[in-house]
Amino acid sequence: MNLKPGEKIEKHINPNDVIFYVLEGKALLETANERILVNKDDRIKVDAGIERGFDNISISPFKVMVIKFLPENQ
Repeated sequence: MNLKPGEKIEKHINPNDVIFYVLEGKALLETANERILVNKDDRIKVDAGIERGFDNISISPFKVMVIKFLPENQ
């Protein structure tokens, strides 16, 4: 995923567990309950059903690898 400076992904719910690995830049990870500053080389796990979104608050691109875990029955 790549967000330009000032670009935002609105909060949404994903049906899968997800791990985010920040490759470049920094941004705010927003959930229903908190806002966390994430930086290069940070790893964040967000469980399925948890609202999440990103806000690139920097003047640089924000690049993150997104790893989604599919349910075992798929």
